[in-house]
Amino acid sequence: MQSKLGSLIDPKGWAPWDEGGTLPDTVHYAEYKNVGPGSETSSRASSKGLFIDDAGMVSNFTVTSFIGGGQWIPATGVPFQAGL
Repeated sequence: MQSKLGSLIDPKGWAPWDEGGTLPDTVHYAEYKNVGPGSETSSRASSKGLFIDDAGMVSNFTVTSFIGGGQWIPATGVPFQAGL
């Protein structure tokens, strides 16, 4: 989310996990407002588990919402962005 993705990112957006090259239906991939050459989504593989959505959906996956990072990361001294 909101990341700078370089050209090393495969345009399909994923790498096969098995010999058949199928995208698992049990894995969910999300992208939101990324920038850079690897952020182009027009060639992304389609899958039940792939979604590119809006702020309402991705806010569930921020540091604060997903891992409660606002409560424990400050003590580590690691810089982070709590929300979108």
